[in-house]
Amino acid sequence: MPIAHSPRPFRPQPLESLAKRSVWLLPAALALVFAVWIVAWAEWNDAQVREAHRQTLIADASSVEAQLTGRLDNEKARLREVTHQLSGVSEHPTDELRIQTDEASGQAEHLQVPMADSSGQHLGKLVVHYKITDLLKSTDLMWLNHRYQVNFISELGEIIATTAQSARPPQGRPHVRPLTAFKQTTLRLSPYD
Repeated sequence: MPIAHSPRPFRPQPLESLAKRSVWLLPAALALVFAVWIVAWAEWNDAQVREAHRQTLIADASSVEAQLTGRLDNEKARLREVTHQLSGVSEHPTDELRIQTDEASGQAEHLQVPMADSSGQHLGKLVVHYKITDLLKSTDLMWLNHRYQVNFISELGEIIATTAQSARPPQGRPHVRPLTAFKQTTLRLSPYD
């Protein structure tokens, strides 16, 4: 028959043994601190990249609006010039250039200039039809089409014009900005990558 041993009485561990065990806790604590620091740095870095990307979107949208406004201003100047040439008058101090938006959800603008002869008699109006969709095909906006899916959106939320490519879906959060050059039209830039 086996001999049973009586249980050993509780004896506190000597401090030396506790100190040896706690030496192993130091590397574990340092590894934990390092891991937390790496995660915090990665989150901070990611936030910085997102903010830089957002600022780029805003700057590109501003650039597009400036180009569209400049193009519309050039068209207005050409229209005035043509009106003056057709009417035979060198200046019309009372010329008023009016812009009207098509009823088809803002897809085009009509630039109108009243025409008068040299005596000031009203001859009619010169009207130019300016399509917003043609802007997306222009060579000055090709850089934009490589970076973003560009959408012109009507006030009803309908897409008037787009550069969408089925093989290349956009990634990330889009930037939406109302266009002052084209009333009732919004620009939406959706980044590709």
